[in-house]
Amino acid sequence: MTTYLLETLVTLASIGMFYILALGSRQIVRAVLSGKRFNKLYLRYLRATTKHEFDAASTANNSDRAWNSVFYEKVYELGVSGVPYAARERNLDYIKEEASSKPRVSRKLADELIKVLPKQYGNLGFQAKLACYICELLNQKNNGNDNGTQPLKSIHGVAIDHLTTAISAWLAGIMYLLLSLYIFDDLSPIWVAISSFLLFVLMIIPLYNLIGTVFAKLTVVGTIASVIILFLGVFATIAHGGANLPIEVDLNPYQNPNAKLIIRFPEWLTVNNVECNGKKISVSLYGQLTTPVRFHISDDRFYFANKSCGEIIPQLEITQPETQSYEFYIASRDAAPFYSTTTDVNLLPAYISSSGEVEFNSSAILKIKLEHWLWGLLSNIYLGMGSVGGTILLYLINFFINKRKN
Repeated sequence: MTTYLLETLVTLASIGMFYILALGSRQIVRAVLSGKRFNKLYLRYLRATTKHEFDAASTANNSDRAWNSVFYEKVYELGVSGVPYAARERNLDYIKEEASSKPRVSRKLADELIKVLPKQYGNLGFQAKLACYICELLNQKNNGNDNGTQPLKSIHGVAIDHLTTAISAWLAGIMYLLLSLYIFDDLSPIWVAISSFLLFVLMIIPLYNLIGTVFAKLTVVGTIASVIILFLGVFATIAHGGANLPIEVDLNPYQNPNAKLIIRFPEWLTVNNVECNGKKISVSLYGQLTTPVRFHISDDRFYFANKSCGEIIPQLEITQPETQSYEFYIASRDAAPFYSTTTDVNLLPAYISSSGEVEFNSSAILKIKLEHWLWGLLSNIYLGMGSVGGTILLYLINFFINKRKN
């Protein structure tokens, strides 16, 4: 199966998951919103936020905003179970009296009252009275007395439609990214960039329905982008920091009977493994060498170094003891290979015979993969942000400790 076909299937699966989650979660949220426990919490929330809105409007000398905060609390309270019908009657009288002096509210008010009408099943008389009043409001709208004012979305509509859409999009986008990282085991930055961008788009689109101010939108968009970058940076750091399983090389075919090498070497060379920041290779000998074993590199843009960062040609002498590993380092002379089309570099063992140097056959060649520069950039961003965040955290801890002592 080709990469393009896999990517298409992953995309279709993510889109399908989005629609399934959107439909299913919407029903679940509606059921939760209709429950008595939520109604009680919602009523508490309305009372707290109404006071906050009223105080803020009063401070700003905005009488319309203060009126709306009280007026629509009375409307929403009609749909909260547990509110006595005597209180609902008083609320409806208050709504009628106040709405009569503000004809522009008829469209939004009718929309909100229609939402709470089914919740009046406990008192059919009151339900009929409320239904008649809704008809009056709709007649006012049809007669053009509301100046064409568009209805505002209720908090229920926001909670049910936009929030569930956002959560569904985010879950589908996360699944898309994780599947892409799992399937494309070559860690191709092109596919990861596409996946990350689609995830970013899926996560920010619903925000324009959930968040009002431009500043808040930009703040959340920046936060989402930072989280995605940090996630990819952590992934790259972990994925490219591992080592291959030790490789056993039998030396019988290479004029060293009854001897073998156990070679431990890195799976990846990263953008940071330049000059003196190489990765270690460890070679253990089992048996006794009769000829020296030497190592070369397939690309002259890379080199081997000792602990002192001096360039060497690694070689196990016939005096190499079994109890001591032979260690050396591999590094790039500069970052150029990581910005090229080169994807790996080979470690080439050879033995010294009387006729000269003889390379091992292809089965003994060790391949080390090269990290793409984009993954290196993400890793460095992650490490840099982690360093800055750690420094700030230590500073805050020190500040609060000293403050407490004082």
